[in-house]
Amino acid sequence: ERVAEAIMFWIHYETKWLQRVIDEANNLASKRPLMLLFKTNNFICNDMQGNYARFDGVDDYAPPASQATLTTCYRIVRNTLISKGYRGSKSEIDDYCLNGVFSDHGSRYLNHRLYKFLSLLNLEDFHPDLKIGILNDYDLETCGTTDDSYHHFQISLPRIRLL
Repeated sequence: ERVAEAIMFWIHYETKWLQRVIDEANNLASKRPLMLLFKTNNFICNDMQGNYARFDGVDDYAPPASQATLTTCYRIVRNTLISKGYRGSKSEIDDYCLNGVFSDHGSRYLNHRLYKFLSLLNLEDFHPDLKIGILNDYDLETCGTTDDSYHHFQISLPRIRLL
């Protein structure tokens, strides 16, 4: 069930995650001033990862994905969702299979969704004591700042200074 739920959170990232976080922060801001800071997803060094998606033995995923990989992914995701009582449209599952990957492409895709969502907010709809921002540490990260392709402990201090 956790896998199906995680997939649904990715598909409905804006409503199941971002909007819920903002709504909760808005409620808290009515009690005291609050700064809500979203952090970008990390840069992922694809060169250090090798094959980063495997579906039933199909391990050739690297954008652009092969049709065999996407077809296998679609089948697995659809069956996973159905088995737990969730529904996802063909376009939502296709989007997940193409862009919900643990690679820099997937990280950039979620960052784009975050920026787009926040750009569409009307801040006048929120409590005046709620401030919303983005910590963009993605732009600080490179293959040289990670030992495992996605954690960037080497630049922890500069990232903290950005706060």
